Amino acid sequence: MATEAIAALVDVKDEQGNMLGRVNPGDTKTQALERVGRSGRLFDKNSLGLLGQDHITLEKGPYLFKEEIPPQQNVRYRSTFHGLKRNAAVLEKVGGIDFEGLIENDHAAALECISKLPYSGRFPDSSYCSPYTFGATYNEEVTKKLLRNAKNEIISSMRSAGPQPQDGDSRSPLVIGLRLGSGCGKTHLLLNAPAWLGSTGFHVTYNQGQDLAMDRKKPKQAILLRILLRSHGVSNLGCAVFLNSEQTSQWFLACNEFTLIKLVVYRLKELRTSIVIGVDELRNLSGDAGAHQDAVRLTASVLGQLVADFYKETSQPCTILLSSLTATSFTSVSDRRLKMIEPPKFDEGTIDFIIRGANGEGGVDVKQKAAILGCSGYHIRSIVQSAETYLRIGGAISTVKGILNQTVDRMKTNISTTDYHLVRKYIVEACRSGTVPGLDNVAVELLVDGKGALPPAIVCLVCGQPAGNIFENTFHTDAPTQLEMTAMQYDLFRAQYELPVIPTSMTVVADNDDATWFNDLRFCNAYEQKSESLLKTEKGGNLVSTGLLLCRGAY
Repeated sequence: MATEAIAALVDVKDEQGNMLGRVNPGDTKTQALERVGRSGRLFDKNSLGLLGQDHITLEKGPYLFKEEIPPQQNVRYRSTFHGLKRNAAVLEKVGGIDFEGLIENDHAAALECISKLPYSGRFPDSSYCSPYTFGATYNEEVTKKLLRNAKNEIISSMRSAGPQPQDGDSRSPLVIGLRLGSGCGKTHLLLNAPAWLGSTGFHVTYNQGQDLAMDRKKPKQAILLRILLRSHGVSNLGCAVFLNSEQTSQWFLACNEFTLIKLVVYRLKELRTSIVIGVDELRNLSGDAGAHQDAVRLTASVLGQLVADFYKETSQPCTILLSSLTATSFTSVSDRRLKMIEPPKFDEGTIDFIIRGANGEGGVDVKQKAAILGCSGYHIRSIVQSAETYLRIGGAISTVKGILNQTVDRMKTNISTTDYHLVRKYIVEACRSGTVPGLDNVAVELLVDGKGALPPAIVCLVCGQPAGNIFENTFHTDAPTQLEMTAMQYDLFRAQYELPVIPTSMTVVADNDDATWFNDLRFCNAYEQKSESLLKTEKGGNLVSTGLLLCRGAY
């Protein structure tokens, strides 16, 4: 009887022919697997796989047990990706991919998958610096030295932290920060930094009207995927298309950032050089009024981790420069500080440098330099725009107004009309106090340089007249007349906003009553210009009164 009972059972063997156990005819596949204590697949003698409720029979035994192929097993990825990864529609039909599992087990296949997907979009990269850039940089050697010193300081910090630099001093900077207002040369620096540091470089930017929805939703994964795509020649606009596709959200952005870092390190390691990555326009990532500031902080954090992991793996630096128009962009979730650098300021020599570099000839003459400087200050984009105008019309500039109007038109794109009143407030407060006001609103911080100065074109744009007349009357051959005209227009400007004659930062040294009288002086906003003078010069050079009395509304 015992022999008959055993004969009525069905054998289950593994792929090597080893007996795993016996099951009852009539058991379902699920029951049979429970009896042999395994989890996987069963095949009958005809190699037909059983579904969960299929029954075991004597006629189709013995049964073959096969283990379930783990989601991360390479063979699955090879068969899925080879030939299919070129077509997103095909991938969608086969139910998508486990990209994180692929990264963990086959970096090369993961990179191929990223590089070959057609819906990443390949848009040509338009020029980053407008109206145009030059082949050299003013004070280039000084700027190079700043970058090298910052890079070396970060390397030194990682070396002193031992074999795991990311676990070292959490306060040591790993990323370089650059904060300058719009048109102050940030992008030019980022684009040239790789060559200056002798490295392979990639430029990632959040401008150009890109859709940043997924960058804000998954900032860590998004910046890492952007770096991968940029390393394969996908434009910044193409990166945005890739990140906002449905497939990307499902397959790639769902990955753990540490897994993606491994893939980025693998990819950058393939290049066999040190790396420089410039990440531009972080202000755009943070959104209006900084609503997505956390996305910026998370981006800074994951980039710091990338720097540490790449150095640990290769002993080579991956220098990352973050540029932003606002200082609040430079924080991370761990409050790790950034290594901030401030490039050398521009000066009058910048004008000669740009003109000479553009036309291969000598610099501009003194009078024309005064005209360019008058409508650009030391704001590099304004200088470039003014120099372009100067070159286009053959240097025949007769007035500042022609250059200034074109510079104003160019700068209009840098400021929203809804922010005009905020910038005006900043200007008025600077005139009231005689000092640089605090940067208490983003609208101003987007525009000022490292010294808190605004480009003349922006002042004209937001304040109109008589502020515009201050600059339009900058270029005269008669120096005394020039001084008088400029002073009058500035007085009219202060009168428009009822500003005090004496800046509030100044202290009047007088009796209390006299000090109050001086401090209460205001300009009249309705002047009539008089040709008569209050003073005259006598023979011998003595200055005496003409007898005319001061009266309200006369200038």
